[in-house]
Amino acid sequence: MKHKQDEIQKTTIELKDRVVVLSLVPFNSDVDMDNFTIIQSHNIMGEILTCSVALNRLGNMLAEVEELLSEAKLDMEIFQAQMKEEQRKKLEFSTTDVKGNIKVTRPTQDEVESAVIRLPQYKVKKLNFIKLQKNRDIVNAWYWSQKSKDEKLNKISEKLRPEDFEKEILDGVINGVLMKSVKKAIK
Repeated sequence: MKHKQDEIQKTTIELKDRVVVLSLVPFNSDVDMDNFTIIQSHNIMGEILTCSVALNRLGNMLAEVEELLSEAKLDMEIFQAQMKEEQRKKLEFSTTDVKGNIKVTRPTQDEVESAVIRLPQYKVKKLNFIKLQKNRDIVNAWYWSQKSKDEKLNKISEKLRPEDFEKEILDGVINGVLMKSVKKAIK
């Protein structure tokens, strides 16, 4: 199934004597996170033009992993409720005393929870949940690193004029965005 983010999106930015086309390159399966968070000083304008796009994409990715984690949490809670009910029934037993009275012995809450935790299915679901938490934490750290980079670039950009760097914009992939510049047909 193809998602919108898998399609390349193009944005055109007009400068004084050039047009810069930004093509949003989807994350592939092998992303160098450090490359995203390092400011490439040889192409400051490229960094300034693309950093917010990368930050937006990371924000979207963070929302996706948060959604997966929330779904896994809900699944885990439903599973636990079902298993607690099953284990409570399994651990409950009746005895008849010498007078013929039936005595029902019910498990404690701790006994039920311990029985659920020992189930192999519980371990599988819990390990999956832990993995999703780790993925969320990694994307979250990456997002905040990119946010820090964006703030630094904002401070740098206050002192720059685009025309000073316009000719120095290098074509290539910066922050996951393919930059390609062409001469304006009409000035």
